[in-house]
Amino acid sequence: PSISIQVPRGFYIHGPVGTGKSMMMNVFYEHAPTHKKRRLHFHSFLQEIHQRIHILNKQLLNEHGRSFHVDTDKSRNPILCIAQQVADEVTLLCIDEFQVTDIADAMILAQFFGELWRQGVIVAATSNRPPGALYEGGLNRDYFLPFIDLLKKYCVVYHLADETNAEDTGNTGIDYRRVRSGANTDEHNNHGDYFHLTTTNQNEEQASQELDRLFLHYQESHPTETNEQPMHLQVNFKRTIAVHRSHSN
Repeated sequence: PSISIQVPRGFYIHGPVGTGKSMMMNVFYEHAPTHKKRRLHFHSFLQEIHQRIHILNKQLLNEHGRSFHVDTDKSRNPILCIAQQVADEVTLLCIDEFQVTDIADAMILAQFFGELWRQGVIVAATSNRPPGALYEGGLNRDYFLPFIDLLKKYCVVYHLADETNAEDTGNTGIDYRRVRSGANTDEHNNHGDYFHLTTTNQNEEQASQELDRLFLHYQESHPTETNEQPMHLQVNFKRTIAVHRSHSN
């Protein structure tokens, strides 16, 4: 006789930046009692999945020719095949910064994650957006909506925010990273915000000065080695990002 196995629901935590979502994910991941688990950023994960689908499509094309893809049998669906491979690799998948902006990602999520959940994979995710706001205003969003229904079915949705002064101040959360760094938004803010958007040469110069001041603040707070030589970081798709100055503890 077949045995029915109850698979616990995962979770989807959303809320403002800096409220502790990733920290909670880290604690959960470290203490989850399974070795078949992965934790990664959403966009890194989707890039990996697209690459695996591309490799599989190329392999099937070489082995069977173009007529192979005419058959709509589920066993020949590359999205489902890769999802089944991932389900064999992990029982717990933790995804940070869940954010859908690309139509190529949006169009595969329902099939891919639907198969993961059917295979019993537990998905835990964090995001700045509630499920209903994912891919909001995106092209052909109607095709994406079934994924939101699946997400709510297989994950407990929880809004993480500090509601203490929400009624009085309108704030829905505290960015604890900025409080710790001294870059909070109250009257004690001496270093500006983390992000400086520029539109004119004058603003660009001011932004550079603010970033230099913030850099020096961290440098003084964490007295370790500072690298004044340019550093080149290799990122996906063989691209390189130049970092002109770095400091790390």
